[in-house]
Amino acid sequence: MREVITLDLICPHCTVGLRPAVKRCPQCGHDVSRHSGDPTGTPSVADNWADHPAIVLGMLFLVLAALGLPWLWRSRGFSKRAKWFWTLVILIYTALLLWLIWMAIGYLVVQIEALRAVW
Repeated sequence: MREVITLDLICPHCTVGLRPAVKRCPQCGHDVSRHSGDPTGTPSVADNWADHPAIVLGMLFLVLAALGLPWLWRSRGFSKRAKWFWTLVILIYTALLLWLIWMAIGYLVVQIEALRAVW
């Protein structure tokens, strides 16, 4: 009979999946027992700042846009439905940002051509 192992936890350092009650990450050797408040020594979602929904969404909207979508999908702080919703919102947001940049560049080109015509 095969043993079923659930990898509900991730290493906060290298993001590899961890077995329950592990003290050190088998890949990077990071001590994962100190990230936990529970007696088994396993890290929880609340202990990992990268899984906190407000931090993930803040970084997506303020810094990363669509480049941060892999981080959103790795985060354990969102349900699958929420991940799909925020993916759609971020893609629309990124498209709007790119359109605004394109329009600003077009405006600047027109202004530069107008200045060249005056000189």
